[in-house]
Parts: sequence; structure tokens; C-alpha cells
Amino acid sequence: MYRKNKKNLEDINILFIIVILTYSLAFKFLYYFFSRLNMDSKFVVTILASITSFIPIYITDKKDYIRTIEEGKGLDFKSYLFAFFIMIFLNNLSYYFSMGIETNMNKIGYSIIVSSSVNMGNSDYMVRLFYSILVAPLVEELIYRDYFFSNLNNYGTFFGIIVSSLFFGIMHENLPQFALGFSLGILFSLVYIITGSVRPVVILHMLNNLYGTLYNEFIYGFLKNDGDLQKVLLMELLIFTVLAIIAIIYFINYTDAGKILREKKIAYEKIYFKEYIKLKSTWIIVAGFIVAIINSISKI
Repeated sequence: MYRKNKKNLEDINILFIIVILTYSLAFKFLYYFFSRLNMDSKFVVTILASITSFIPIYITDKKDYIRTIEEGKGLDFKSYLFAFFIMIFLNNLSYYFSMGIETNMNKIGYSIIVSSSVNMGNSDYMVRLFYSILVAPLVEELIYRDYFFSNLNNYGTFFGIIVSSLFFGIMHENLPQFALGFSLGILFSLVYIITGSVRPVVILHMLNNLYGTLYNEFIYGFLKNDGDLQKVLLMELLIFTVLAIIAIIYFINYTDAGKILREKKIAYEKIYFKEYIKLKSTWIIVAGFIVAIINSISKI
């Protein structure tokens, strides 16, 4: 959860930029390469680019990642269930946040919704599942929780949670996924603090992506009428808001994991945030994210 050697904040920022650039360049090169071979498989390219983006972390960290996944403790079934309720609540909350922005953007003829629709055969569909449910959770949690959070945590737990979650949101390069990524990043960081292990965080990330995949395939598939979809989403938001509130109260007050979180002092370290926003690399990240957001906006 902490790293023995305290890394410079500028170095952490630069490594984050390198990870993003590595993914982007690998994706473009691999997509061009596969296209030249008349093999148009977006998700195969995404898997390879995602794994490639881990290389800068591996070179920098030089650790046994199999042991990293195995060490630490897990969560009991009840804690996983509570975390799942909170995840669904955050999914719904980020959806309405995104739809609020989308509605206003539509009024001026633009959209922030990034289409993920791809014409897929059965083999491509299985590749997509493999990426969403296995590769992405494993690679992303090793990068954003095991490396970035644990290094940023040396500057204060609250600072580590917020900045690593911002990294996780920015990595998705569009507003809807930024909102969800940032909120889930906070939840995953808290679980990482409680357990001292990346394993339960990877499992929660897998469950979240599995839920999203199944929801898109079945719920959206059955509900052709947009009005019916909105009713289901609103009902889901209300149900999981109640469940999330109950889960948080019970988890914090009546579980061993909640006791660990209560005893952990997560204070606002103003000095580190002041230092962080003065870094040139911080503003390079902000500028890059703004460019990515602009590129993700499409004309209707």
C-alpha cells in the first residue's frame, strides 16, 4: 500500500503520461498493422495495446506481479456484495451525470457519447468479453491502484485516492467514462486500503465490467423504447441508492473491513495539492485531457 522509496511527484506524472502515450501509439500502430493484413479486430488491438501500456510500469517497478496479486487479504462475501451495490449506484449516478451534459450538448448539435458499437462475429464478441472482464481489470488495477495509488499514497492517503482516481478517469479519454472511472477509482482505492491487496480490487473491477457488458447486451437489447429504458434506469437508481446507503452504513459500522477504514485517518493534505498543481506536468496532463475530450465530442 506504501512504497519504500518515495517517488517525486513530477516523475509519477511523467510516467502516467508515458503510459497513456504508449497505449495510444501502440493502438494506432497495431490497428494499422492489422488493417494492412485485412484483419479488422478492434478488441484484439485493444488487448495488445492495453498489455503494451503496462510495459513502462513493469520496467520502472521491476517486481514480482504474480506475488503481488497473491499477497494481502481478500474480502468476505458480504463485503463484496456491499461493494457491488455501491458500484451499481455509481454506474447509475455517472449515467445521469453524463445524460445531463449530453442533453445540453444535443441542444447545440453535439454529442459526448462515444459509440462502442462494432460489427462483431461470435469470435470478436468473445474477444471483447475476454478484454472487458479479464485483461482490462487486471492491467488497469496493477497500473492505477498497485502502482500509482501506492506511490501517491506516500504523500497522504486522501491525496493518493484523489489523484490516482483522476488518473484512472482521465485514462478513459471521454467525459462519461471519466465520471464513472473517477468515482470507481475512489471505491477501488478504499478497498485497496482495507485489504492491502490488489486481488479483491481486480475482482470488483471484473464484476463491474461484467455487469456493464451484460446490461448493454440484454437490458438495452430488450428495451427498444427509450421511455421504457429511462423508467428501468430510474427505478434501478432508486433501488441501488437505498441499497448503497444501507451497505455503506452497515459496512463502516459493523464489519472488520469497516473498522480498518474507520481507524485509518484519511485527512486532506493541502500542502501536497498545492505542490501538485504547480507542476508543469500536471498542466500537460490537464491539457491532454481537454484535447481528448474535444476529440471525443461528435457532431449530430
